[in-house]
Amino acid sequence: MNYAFKDCVDLTGIIIPDSVTKIGNEAFSGCTGLTNVVIPDSVTEIGSNAFSHCTGLTNVVISNNITEIDAFSGCTGLTNVVIPDSVTKIGGFSGCTGLTNVVIPNSVKEIGWSAFEGCTGLESITVPATLKDFGGAFASSRIKTVVFEEGVTEICDRAFNWSALEQIVFPDSLRKIGREAFTHTKVKNVTIPAGVEFIDQYAFSECDALEAVSISKKTKYGSTVFPATAKITKY
Repeated sequence: MNYAFKDCVDLTGIIIPDSVTKIGNEAFSGCTGLTNVVIPDSVTEIGSNAFSHCTGLTNVVISNNITEIDAFSGCTGLTNVVIPDSVTKIGGFSGCTGLTNVVIPNSVKEIGWSAFEGCTGLESITVPATLKDFGGAFASSRIKTVVFEEGVTEICDRAFNWSALEQIVFPDSLRKIGREAFTHTKVKNVTIPAGVEFIDQYAFSECDALEAVSISKKTKYGSTVFPATAKITKY
C-alpha cells in the first residue's frame, strides 16, 4: 500500500513477512526511527521513495528478486547497501551522505539521472561493461576515482560533470566520450585510449586543474573539449 507508514517517526523496527510481494510508493518514507530493514525475496517490487528520508537507516538487505531500485534518497545514515544481481536499473540514492562504497553488479544496465548526487562519502566507483545508460548518474557527487571496466565502449553525456573526480581509468575498449561527461571536475592528467574515435563537445571543459592530455592523432575532437590551458600531447 502506498504511504502506509509514511512519517511514522516513532517506528523503530519492521518485519516484512514472506507473503509480501510489493512495497508501495513512500510506504516508509520519513520513518526516521528505522535503523535496519530486511526485504525478503518474496518482494519483487519496491515503490518509488519507499524508504526515502529514513535518516536513521544504517543497513538494508534487498530482495534478490528486485529488478529496479528507486527508494532510498535522503537516507543520510545509510552506510552499507548490497545491490543484488537481479537489479537492472538503479535510482534513488541521492543525498545518502553516509555511503562510502557501492558495488554495481554486472546485471545493471541503467543508472538514473542524479541517482548518486550528493553522496559526499562515496569516493570511488567501478562502472561495469554492462552499464549502457548512466548520464548524470554521478553528477555533483564527491566521487574522486572512477574505473571503467574493460568492455565499456561509451561514456554517457554529463556522466560525472560537476563532480569531485580526480582520477579516471579508461579501458582500451572505449570508443566515445559523451558531451560534458567530465566538465568542472578536478582531473589533472588524462590519457585517452588509442581506440577512442570521438570526444563530444565540452567533455573536459572548465577542468581548471587539467594540466596534461595524451591523445591519439586519430581521435576526433573539437576545440571546446579541453581547457585552453591544458598541454595536449598526440601520439
